[in-house]
Amino acid sequence: VTVGGLLGLVGNETLNVTGSGSTSSKNVGTYQVAVSYALADGTTNGQNNTVGGLAANYQLAGETLSSTITAANLVLSTSNLTKTYDGTTSATGTAVAVGGTQVFTGDSLSGGTFAYTDVNAGSGNKTVTVSGVTVNDGNNGANYSVTYADNTTSTITKATLFVTAAGDSKIYNAQAYTGGNGVTYMGFVNGENDSVLNGTTTYAGTAQNAVNAGTYSITASGQSANNYNLSYIDGTLTVAKAALTITANNDTKVYGDSGTTTVPSYAPVTTNGVTTAVASLANAGYSVSGLQGSDTVYAADLSSNGALATSGVGNYAITASGATGTNLSTNYVITYRDGLMSVTPKALTIAADNVTMTYGDTALPTLTYTSSGLIGNDT
Repeated sequence: VTVGGLLGLVGNETLNVTGSGSTSSKNVGTYQVAVSYALADGTTNGQNNTVGGLAANYQLAGETLSSTITAANLVLSTSNLTKTYDGTTSATGTAVAVGGTQVFTGDSLSGGTFAYTDVNAGSGNKTVTVSGVTVNDGNNGANYSVTYADNTTSTITKATLFVTAAGDSKIYNAQAYTGGNGVTYMGFVNGENDSVLNGTTTYAGTAQNAVNAGTYSITASGQSANNYNLSYIDGTLTVAKAALTITANNDTKVYGDSGTTTVPSYAPVTTNGVTTAVASLANAGYSVSGLQGSDTVYAADLSSNGALATSGVGNYAITASGATGTNLSTNYVITYRDGLMSVTPKALTIAADNVTMTYGDTALPTLTYTSSGLIGNDT
């Protein structure tokens, strides 16, 4: 209680006085306050020509006064907020006092509505509005006169958008691969799509200009966004081997011959006790289907049990294998197809020898014959 002047002092005496009293409630309102006073000896001051009086010489009665408690000014905002871009203005904050009085002991703040003023990403420059905070002061908030101040230093970080290069595949065709097969996105928010992106997708990686069979990386890039950090994930190009068919040509030979001019002569080869006939001659005795570009088959091994001079009459497989040429092992799956070796009978001539006998002889002469055309030890 602030005490005014004292009436009734003797002469130039002065006294010190204090007053105290309390309202019946801390809340805003007007109250009757019983004030009590306490006197203390005064102080002599020669300059003011006053004399310190003795408190014991006076009696001071208390009184009842009217006292009014007005609402304290309170400015509320929020501390700096940070969220990841979600395409909305929603915010989650906590109310704090930033001006006027502070929230007094025993009172508290709760709730509130917080919102960014726009949805876009920004660092330390985003504005958040605050409203609807509840002041818990036991008087429904009436003990404070609340105003709100925006927070202007909050942040919206960019969301992460994953951009995956789509995989692609092709069969080897001796042509260089370029470009890509499109991209897929994961991470758009609030119903957004690639219309919010800037730039055009470009492609790099080991897939560019890849020719040979194998696997290669497809790397996408070139796009950006105001509200997304783009994270690119490589795709894979698979170049599969092409199908190549090498077919042994059919051939015919006569029993006892070792080869013909259609299929090169077959030189007998013995491997692990098995005798076959093998010939290797560029571009002779076989046909090729499936070569790409300028690739070439230089040679292929041909073998047939029917190629031996001693091979009996009948049909035998002509087997192709071991082809050599341009990029064959790298870029082709080779299928070998058999040809047919037909061994036909050899002409055999048997002629009876001429003999002479005398008329009247009863004993026949020895009859003989001569053969031509037998092979080897045939008899």
